Amino acid sequence: MSDLSTEIPLLGRRLAVELEGYGRAFATLHSLGSNEMRALVIIMDSVRSGDPISPKQLSLQLDITTASVTALLDRLESVGHVRRDKHPTDRRSICLWPGEKAMQAGQEFFGGLNQALIARLSQYSKAELEVAARVMVSMIEVVQDEHARRSS
Repeated sequence: MSDLSTEIPLLGRRLAVELEGYGRAFATLHSLGSNEMRALVIIMDSVRSGDPISPKQLSLQLDITTASVTALLDRLESVGHVRRDKHPTDRRSICLWPGEKAMQAGQEFFGGLNQALIARLSQYSKAELEVAARVMVSMIEVVQDEHARRSS
């Protein structure tokens, strides 16, 4: 392998392409547009992290207007992929939650992939996985910083 500092970002890009294609197959199967698919992932990740997202925060992450987010959420809610509810600690604000249909469809489609990834990663030591996680987080931060820099 060539210089790893050059190779690793290329491998990350390749992984992103493969995951995007896998996600696109899910989106096609469930008649979801790219922003709807991105919204579902953002909502699920926010809930998983313990910090549910608001419609306003979602509009900022998707880089679309709040009116467009409202229309997107109306579509996702009408088919059971998203639900809007009061924030668990601030009853004045609204949070977004994945709907039961989205959770079930996601488990059916992505469950096998997740199990295969976990099985493959179990071949590595805890120390190796800690390094891999640090590298991935660092790469994500660089991409976020560059995106923010180009957007300003």
